Amino acid sequence: MFIKIWNWFSGKKTAIAAFILVLSAFCQQVLIGVWGADWTWLPFLISTFEWIGMVLGGTGLVHKAAKNATQ
Repeated sequence: MFIKIWNWFSGKKTAIAAFILVLSAFCQQVLIGVWGADWTWLPFLISTFEWIGMVLGGTGLVHKAAKNATQ
């Protein structure tokens, strides 16, 4: 099961990570910066988006490097 999920993510991890990091920036710059949202849970959501984006992006880049090294 894990291998199927990993294979589905092949070629998508870095793009998904970039999208999540864009969501984080949108929340910071637009929701807080422009609209002045002060929801108590928003900073936690932003931190979560950043963490997931960095982990998934790093994993995607390492996976790409490993695939290129073995080909």
